[in-house]
Amino acid sequence: MPHSATIGVPVTIAGVWFWGVPGAVWALAVTGAVQWALTHAAVRVHARPYGIPITVRGWSQEQRVLWTFSVPALAQGETVVPFTDLPATFNPTPTPDRRVLDV
Repeated sequence: MPHSATIGVPVTIAGVWFWGVPGAVWALAVTGAVQWALTHAAVRVHARPYGIPITVRGWSQEQRVLWTFSVPALAQGETVVPFTDLPATFNPTPTPDRRVLDV
């Protein structure tokens, strides 16, 4: 959502500027809360014309979907992240020991 970025960037800059790392963590939490609130409002606005109720009633009926699809998909995505975040110049082979010279 573009509106959350206009709020998140100044909050993050101010948090880091005044409080360092703890400020960055709090800025991340505040930005996440703002994004949730904006997304929640948008979902409610767009669901209303179609008569889709947004309630917490009956959430337990969706537990099977969460455990059989959502959690495994999340776990699969998290196992790929460490490998995709490696730098392009990463070389897992050890460099030869330069102290030993074969003459």
